[in-house]
Amino acid sequence: MAIYTQVKGVFSNLNDTPLSVLVPELGPDSTVAYQSTPLDLLDLTNAVEVLSIDYFDENLRKAVCLVTKTQGAVYSHTKSICDRVGGAELIGTSTILIGGVYPGTLISIKGANGGIEYAMSFSLQEIASNVSEYSSHWNINDYATGGMFINFQLWGKKPSDVFFLSEEILGIFNELFDLTKKPAFTQSPNLLMRRGEYSQGKLKATLINKKRRAGMVHFEGTLRNSEQTNSVAFHDSLTLSGAYLQEVQFNTQGAFDLGLNIYSEDPNVVDAVYLADGAWIANYEESNVSDTKLIINPLDRISGKTSNYLVERSFLASGKVKNYYSVHRPLRLGLRKVNFSDYKYLSFVAKGSSSIEVVISHEGVTEWASQPRMVIALADSVKIYQLLLSDFVDTNGNSVTNEDITALTFSVIGDNSTFEPFDFELNNLSFIKLKGCESNKEVLATSYSNEIYTSTGNMEVSNNLLKGSSVLYTSENSIEFKPGFESEAGAVISAQIKNCENK
Repeated sequence: MAIYTQVKGVFSNLNDTPLSVLVPELGPDSTVAYQSTPLDLLDLTNAVEVLSIDYFDENLRKAVCLVTKTQGAVYSHTKSICDRVGGAELIGTSTILIGGVYPGTLISIKGANGGIEYAMSFSLQEIASNVSEYSSHWNINDYATGGMFINFQLWGKKPSDVFFLSEEILGIFNELFDLTKKPAFTQSPNLLMRRGEYSQGKLKATLINKKRRAGMVHFEGTLRNSEQTNSVAFHDSLTLSGAYLQEVQFNTQGAFDLGLNIYSEDPNVVDAVYLADGAWIANYEESNVSDTKLIINPLDRISGKTSNYLVERSFLASGKVKNYYSVHRPLRLGLRKVNFSDYKYLSFVAKGSSSIEVVISHEGVTEWASQPRMVIALADSVKIYQLLLSDFVDTNGNSVTNEDITALTFSVIGDNSTFEPFDFELNNLSFIKLKGCESNKEVLATSYSNEIYTSTGNMEVSNNLLKGSSVLYTSENSIEFKPGFESEAGAVISAQIKNCENK
């Protein structure tokens, strides 16, 4: 990081004003400013300009200022929303006045490491030539639209760090532009989500009920069941216990992301939250691939009666590749690790025209080349693969422990000279504890692939939805679950298999 020096100058409007004019070069308690701008935010958000400054006391970071410039609408990400679905917890909120005039909401957040930090955000909207208005709202949807916005997100180790930066920034701004004394502000609601997460078909949340009121709590918004499907309405509700903290859980039919309003009595007073699963994404070099396609399919249903860890949604990938084409998925939002020390296998159903490299990423392994991996040859027909986690090795042939797995990557590797066609599809991906068939295992017939299991023993299948229904499969035949499961359409089935190992 380079040492930051504030730019001086006089500018006639926000559009022409560089962000470096507005941020102090001396931080709280005389901390030194370093520039740490994450340029990827220009691709990931609605920001047209970004500047991030870290304030250090020797080797200790004391505070951060992230400032963005947006056109027509406020910056679309806030720490109050993002952190509490990324492993952190919202501890509390309070209303403060900056310079005795401009109100803001100071939040305290406990990080995944247990440390506490404080944060606040506000925006300055240009409403006329050389005239701007201060606004700070709990929900992004409450901000006005139109014109140029300068957005500030501040956080520090102490509340005074945030106070100092906010007053310095507004002081700098007031010297350059006319800032009205009529701020727009809405405070945090009395019912808030402290933390939340979507995983394994379940939406889980811990609520803060400031007033300890009983009654109903409503979760209302939209849900997408894959990265490539449209949003559908989601609504559910339950009873508030009256406790200050309450854990709630809703089951879904599988989701990629959810945008929800949480409210109790007044649907206009909400806590707007966003939750998401890890996303399937394609990684490649544009000049070394052609005609690529990635199709992601949602799940039909998620069983709650299995000890397996399901990696949700399936995919089909195709195209031509010269060096590599990868399909990658973090297991949790924010690349947070999952402990799989009790699991032995990575299991999935697949078919394809070439070999693929499977990489299991670990938080404790910093270099991509050192991540443990395995190459498998796919077949033209559907086949189940159950790969020993201990067989995944690094470049030195060493395996690693599995308490910190963060992501999975499936890659086609080319010869770096000619374009070769590829296609592969993968479904029913999960981490499992037992190989082959578990007794009384619940099996789901998916609508997106034909799965053929060859049994060395007998398999009796019964439909849980229809009494007295069963089909006996013997060692002489293949057990094929076609789309919709032809024996009993749409059924979730219970299977007991003896002396069986899937090939």
